[in-house]
Amino acid sequence: MPKHGKTKLPTVPEVRLQKRKVLDQKIALDALKRKPTKKPKEYFFHAEDFVKKRRQTERSRVHQKKIKKNIPKVKKQTNKNDRIVFVVLVHRVNRGLDKEIRTILKTLRLRRAGQGIFLELTPRNRVLLKKIEPFVTFGTIKPETVRELLQKRGQGRTSNGIQPLTDNKLIEEYFQQQDDYDGSLLCLDDLSTEITSVGPHFEQVVNFLTPFKVTKAAHWEKVNARLYQDGGQRGDRGSDMDAFVRRFLG
Repeated sequence: MPKHGKTKLPTVPEVRLQKRKVLDQKIALDALKRKPTKKPKEYFFHAEDFVKKRRQTERSRVHQKKIKKNIPKVKKQTNKNDRIVFVVLVHRVNRGLDKEIRTILKTLRLRRAGQGIFLELTPRNRVLLKKIEPFVTFGTIKPETVRELLQKRGQGRTSNGIQPLTDNKLIEEYFQQQDDYDGSLLCLDDLSTEITSVGPHFEQVVNFLTPFKVTKAAHWEKVNARLYQDGGQRGDRGSDMDAFVRRFLG
């Protein structure tokens, strides 16, 4: 007669169980790291979009031809009282812009409507402003407005990323790392003085500051293409630029 006893269950070596556990953990981690692939966006353009792009490109080319004829006159325009201007982008960088204009706006770091930068009025920069005149508005602002703009909208490039200028230590630490640092830039007032007087460190200060967010992009959506002199919102505002900036500073 068969002996009645406990039947032995099949066993698995401990090493194999350990390997299976490690493999399961690896599969679980890979599943967490794996991100779902995003489908490329599909754009649909109407016939009117191509007509609009074509007209915009033609207007841009005509404007560039006019500027090339007047470059000598633009370079000779000098005004000792106006050494810097504040430039604000009006036109969004969409399709149809001339390649040269795109390059200029990219060089000036103007990518979104409502962003503004300080620019020295050299003969070369006068020509650049004339080329992008239909897409920006610019003019002179007072030293008090420059300081207020730095206080309320100023941001600088630091080792920890872009940060608002709420602490003078950020300014001091940044310029101490520059090769030709002479100890003249320690606080917000020093930056304001350097900009308004176009000091020897003007370029360094402008590069340290990120473009100012003066207005919202929606402010320019329905702005007509006429220049400021013709009753529009674009182009040279002269000294009226100060009141324009203060209106948005609050």
